[in-house]
Amino acid sequence: MIRQGEILNNTYQILDELGSGGGGIIYRARHLRLNIDVVVKQVKDEAKGVQSVISEADVLKRLHHTYLPRVYDFLEIDGEIYTVMDFIAGMDLRKAVQTNGYYPQDLVLNWARQLAEALSYLHSSEPPIIHGDIKPANIMLQPDGSICLIDFNVSLVFDENKRKLTSISEGFSPPEQYRNKMMYDKMTGNTQSRVNAGNLTQNVFTDNSGRSYTDVSTIDEETSQILERTVGRGIDERSDIYSLGATLYYVLTGVKPSSHYWENPPITQYDIKLSEGFSHIILKMMALDPDERYQNGMELKAAFDNIYELDSVYRSYRHRNSVRTFLTTLLFLGGVGLCVAGGITMKRETDIDYVDELLVADQEISEGNYDDAEIIIKEAMRKRPKRVEAYVSETKRLYMTEDYDGVIDYGMAAINGPRFDVKTEEDQKSSGDIVFLMGNAYYEMEEYSDAVSCFKSAIERNKDNGDYFRDYAAALAKEGNLEDALKCLESAKKMGLGKDSIYMIEAEVSYIKGDYSKAAEDFTKAMEYTKDPIIRRRSVSFLSDCYNRLDDYTSQIQFLEKYITQPDASKSSVLYLATAYFNAKQFDKAAEMFKKSIDSGDIQFETRINLSTCYNEMGQLDMAENILLETAKDYPERYETYRNLAFLEGQKQMKLPNEQRNYYTMNDYYEKAKILYQESGAQDNDMSVLEKDIQRAKDGKWIN
Repeated sequence: MIRQGEILNNTYQILDELGSGGGGIIYRARHLRLNIDVVVKQVKDEAKGVQSVISEADVLKRLHHTYLPRVYDFLEIDGEIYTVMDFIAGMDLRKAVQTNGYYPQDLVLNWARQLAEALSYLHSSEPPIIHGDIKPANIMLQPDGSICLIDFNVSLVFDENKRKLTSISEGFSPPEQYRNKMMYDKMTGNTQSRVNAGNLTQNVFTDNSGRSYTDVSTIDEETSQILERTVGRGIDERSDIYSLGATLYYVLTGVKPSSHYWENPPITQYDIKLSEGFSHIILKMMALDPDERYQNGMELKAAFDNIYELDSVYRSYRHRNSVRTFLTTLLFLGGVGLCVAGGITMKRETDIDYVDELLVADQEISEGNYDDAEIIIKEAMRKRPKRVEAYVSETKRLYMTEDYDGVIDYGMAAINGPRFDVKTEEDQKSSGDIVFLMGNAYYEMEEYSDAVSCFKSAIERNKDNGDYFRDYAAALAKEGNLEDALKCLESAKKMGLGKDSIYMIEAEVSYIKGDYSKAAEDFTKAMEYTKDPIIRRRSVSFLSDCYNRLDDYTSQIQFLEKYITQPDASKSSVLYLATAYFNAKQFDKAAEMFKKSIDSGDIQFETRINLSTCYNEMGQLDMAENILLETAKDYPERYETYRNLAFLEGQKQMKLPNEQRNYYTMNDYYEKAKILYQESGAQDNDMSVLEKDIQRAKDGKWIN
């Protein structure tokens, strides 16, 4: 063991001991010439005696990869062997999961791609470098959000015979990493390798997060046979694949895999959002039989590069749209038919994949599979980072998730960056779609002036799109500019729009004129004809409003109850339905919908107030009070909360006999409401009513 302050090779000053890794003791040291922190790792005794270690170490020194630490030196001092590598700042994934819980697919998939690249790099070296101890504790999440795979076992570079002498990380090491069957049974406490074989039983368990999964508690014959022939054979590239798969399993579920491999529920049994492709890759990585896994990092990287092809929706959609894809391909390849050079052939193939991916992404968006769509869009961007179409798809995806702030922020960054090239007229027109979607986001947020500006900008980029004029007219109407709105709608009608847009235009004209019955009829027809998600969403909003203005809550409720079961139903529709129930005085159903809206991320003040009112109307005063007290914490500047608390307290006191009443709490709420009300500058009749109630309490000597 080396001491704190000791200087190795006149270069590395030991600062402190960090711990013990899979290959030996680890120290943090200072590189005195470069003035940076490094890691000095003392290699365990079992790795000593390797012939020509210094010359062989040149393999490690040549390593240079974004997701691996740099190896600075390989030292032999007084019979001890040390490696010197980068000190990687950040938090390892074991601590990250323990601190934050399991992580969502979008983050983990990005890390998985990075780690697959690192393994591909290591496994393609000559000789192949086997990490030998991949686990969450050996993967650092750096401050910039990227991943670094640390602490690979250097002895595995030099001597294949050492591949049976590696350390074991329970839950993350594959069966072949155990030296022999006796060691496996002893370390895992396994007593049923041949017990009850073929007697597979399943039990349902619940993890710490409340998610249920199925546990296979008894080994089956096939698993037993795989263990018999696999344990003790020694590790190779496929062992790294298993360990990384187990690590991803842990990070995605928060559940550490068991070394009783038959007890690990497939990741598909967990209640987490995971694409079909990602699930398939992890299942293959964690196959017990090494022959059934990806055979090396290169194969794993290829799987992640083409992850979307593993989704059944992609395969079926590609088959259904083969003719459409062929025609699209012809458009891309027109004019280059005589070019057969390898580089141009590659570009053709990439363009075909790029278009196919965006077609699939659009299908996923239409079916409400927004996470899957995001993966595919990112893959398309990776292939063609300067093409505008993928940025349009991502803006549309954000719009359909109702992340309207996200639409605006993303759209502004994409347009103003710019993140894409605008080389042709078609590029310019496509960029108009991004601005158009930004306009719709502003529209949904009821910021109509900004919506008008965006629609106007979109029209400047593409004067041939009738949808732009249609929605421009709607925003103008919302601003009160009815004359220009009608002119704009007339322009849109002349542009050869489909039936859905025509019905929508007719509906908007009727709406502007105040003929809500006719507007409702035409919005209904627009929804029947259209497959455009924006038309559907806009029609739902207007149609619900039309029924509301007509006081036809029965029709409004029937329509919305049916709509919210659709795959593309918006979050807003839940709130529309809650309001319809509220207006119809169906307070129990209204409360259920308001709560559902809040649970799905609705943080609006009005939603909380309405939920409290529902409980009040149902006589559940304590529930109403709890909602208001929570609302007061989140919206301390809103007088309405304290106003309602004062009224609620008054109701509670009215239920008591005169001699038991105490209106001091009500008065405290009133005083807080009065101060905030005066600061707000609002005009509110209820505050006058409340003031009179307080005065009556004072007159009755319940308040001094």
